[in-house]
Amino acid sequence: MFTVSITLTTDAKAPKGKLADASLLFNEQTDMDGLSLVGFSVWEGRQPDTINVSFPSRSWTANGERRSFALLREADNVEGPKAKKWLSDLIVASYREAAEKDGAQANTAPTPKPTAATAPTGRSRR
Repeated sequence: MFTVSITLTTDAKAPKGKLADASLLFNEQTDMDGLSLVGFSVWEGRQPDTINVSFPSRSWTANGERRSFALLREADNVEGPKAKKWLSDLIVASYREAAEKDGAQANTAPTPKPTAATAPTGRSRR
Protein backbone atom coordinates (compact mmCIF):
# COMPACT_ATOMS: atom_id res chain seq x y z
CA MET A 1 0.00 0.00 0.00
CA PHE A 2 1.09 3.58 -0.44
CA THR A 3 0.09 7.15 0.28
CA VAL A 4 0.06 10.09 -2.12
CA SER A 5 2.06 13.07 -0.89
CA ILE A 6 1.13 16.48 -2.36
CA THR A 7 3.29 19.61 -2.15
CA LEU A 8 1.38 22.64 -3.38
CA THR A 9 3.25 24.99 -5.74
CA THR A 10 3.84 28.46 -4.35
CA ASP A 11 7.07 29.48 -6.08
CA ALA A 12 6.60 32.40 -8.49
CA LYS A 13 9.32 30.82 -10.67
CA ALA A 14 7.25 27.66 -11.21
CA PRO A 15 6.00 27.03 -14.75
CA LYS A 16 2.64 28.60 -15.56
CA GLY A 17 -0.21 26.25 -14.73
CA LYS A 18 1.74 24.00 -12.34
CA LEU A 19 -0.37 23.37 -9.26
CA ALA A 20 1.61 20.83 -7.23
CA ASP A 21 4.21 18.09 -7.09
CA ALA A 22 3.16 14.61 -6.04
CA SER A 23 4.94 11.45 -4.95
CA LEU A 24 3.97 7.96 -3.86
CA LEU A 25 5.22 6.95 -0.41
CA PHE A 26 5.28 3.20 0.21
CA ASN A 27 4.58 1.95 3.74
CA GLU A 28 5.27 -1.07 5.93
CA GLN A 29 2.55 -3.15 4.29
CA THR A 30 4.81 -3.69 1.26
CA ASP A 31 8.35 -4.85 0.65
CA MET A 32 9.02 -1.34 -0.66
CA ASP A 33 8.64 0.20 2.82
CA GLY A 34 10.52 3.48 3.06
CA LEU A 35 10.79 4.08 -0.70
CA SER A 36 9.10 6.85 -2.63
CA LEU A 37 8.36 7.33 -6.31
CA VAL A 38 8.77 11.00 -7.19
CA GLY A 39 8.26 13.01 -10.34
CA PHE A 40 4.48 13.36 -10.62
CA SER A 41 3.17 16.89 -11.29
CA VAL A 42 -0.34 18.32 -11.13
CA TRP A 43 -1.23 20.90 -13.80
CA GLU A 44 -4.14 23.12 -14.79
CA GLY A 45 -5.92 21.59 -17.77
CA ARG A 46 -6.53 23.45 -21.02
CA GLN A 47 -10.28 23.26 -20.48
CA PRO A 48 -11.80 25.18 -17.54
CA ASP A 49 -11.98 23.25 -14.27
CA THR A 50 -9.80 20.36 -15.51
CA ILE A 51 -6.65 19.07 -13.87
CA ASN A 52 -3.98 16.90 -15.50
CA VAL A 53 -1.26 14.73 -13.98
CA SER A 54 2.13 14.19 -15.60
CA PHE A 55 3.94 10.97 -14.74
CA PRO A 56 7.69 10.62 -14.08
CA SER A 57 9.79 10.53 -17.24
CA ARG A 58 13.36 10.99 -18.40
CA SER A 59 14.01 13.56 -21.15
CA TRP A 60 16.94 13.67 -23.53
CA THR A 61 17.88 15.14 -26.90
CA ALA A 62 18.81 13.05 -29.92
CA ASN A 63 19.66 14.63 -33.28
CA GLY A 64 18.29 17.95 -32.04
CA GLU A 65 14.92 16.40 -31.18
CA ARG A 66 13.64 16.30 -27.61
CA ARG A 67 12.43 12.86 -26.52
CA SER A 68 11.16 11.37 -23.30
CA PHE A 69 11.01 7.91 -21.76
CA ALA A 70 8.14 7.10 -19.37
CA LEU A 71 9.43 5.67 -16.09
CA LEU A 72 6.06 4.31 -15.00
CA ARG A 73 4.46 2.27 -17.77
CA GLU A 74 1.77 -0.31 -18.24
CA ALA A 75 2.86 -3.95 -18.08
CA ASP A 76 2.06 -6.01 -21.17
CA ASN A 77 -0.16 -8.43 -19.28
CA VAL A 78 -2.12 -5.87 -17.22
CA GLU A 79 -4.94 -3.48 -18.04
CA GLY A 80 -2.46 -0.61 -18.06
CA PRO A 81 -4.54 2.37 -19.14
CA LYS A 82 -7.09 1.49 -16.46
CA ALA A 83 -4.37 1.41 -13.78
CA LYS A 84 -2.78 4.64 -15.01
CA LYS A 85 -6.14 6.43 -15.00
CA TRP A 86 -6.88 5.10 -11.51
CA LEU A 87 -3.56 6.50 -10.25
CA SER A 88 -4.08 9.82 -12.01
CA ASP A 89 -7.57 10.12 -10.49
CA LEU A 90 -6.17 9.33 -7.04
CA ILE A 91 -3.48 12.04 -7.39
CA VAL A 92 -6.06 14.61 -8.58
CA ALA A 93 -8.35 13.76 -5.63
CA SER A 94 -5.39 14.11 -3.25
CA TYR A 95 -4.49 17.47 -4.80
CA ARG A 96 -8.07 18.76 -4.45
CA GLU A 97 -8.15 17.68 -0.81
CA ALA A 98 -4.81 19.39 -0.08
CA ALA A 99 -5.82 22.57 -1.92
CA GLU A 100 -9.15 22.69 -0.08
CA LYS A 101 -7.46 22.23 3.30
CA ASP A 102 -4.92 24.92 2.46
CA GLY A 103 -7.46 27.33 1.00
CA ALA A 104 -5.63 27.24 -2.34
CA GLN A 105 -7.08 28.34 -5.64
CA ALA A 106 -4.99 27.12 -8.60
CA ASN A 107 -1.35 27.82 -7.76
CA THR A 108 -1.79 30.54 -5.13
CA ALA A 109 -1.44 28.48 -1.95
CA PRO A 110 0.18 30.45 0.89
CA THR A 111 2.81 27.85 1.86
CA PRO A 112 3.89 24.46 0.53
CA LYS A 113 2.71 21.77 2.93
CA PRO A 114 3.11 18.08 2.13
CA THR A 115 -0.10 16.17 2.72
CA ALA A 116 -0.90 12.52 2.27
CA ALA A 117 -3.88 10.54 1.08
CA THR A 118 -3.97 6.78 1.39
CA ALA A 119 -4.95 4.63 -1.55
CA PRO A 120 -8.50 3.39 -0.92
CA THR A 121 -8.78 -0.02 0.75
CA GLY A 122 -9.20 -2.80 -1.74
CA ARG A 123 -7.91 -0.66 -4.59
CA SER A 124 -4.25 -0.44 -3.66
CA ARG A 125 -1.65 -1.43 -6.20
CA ARG A 126 1.31 -3.62 -5.31
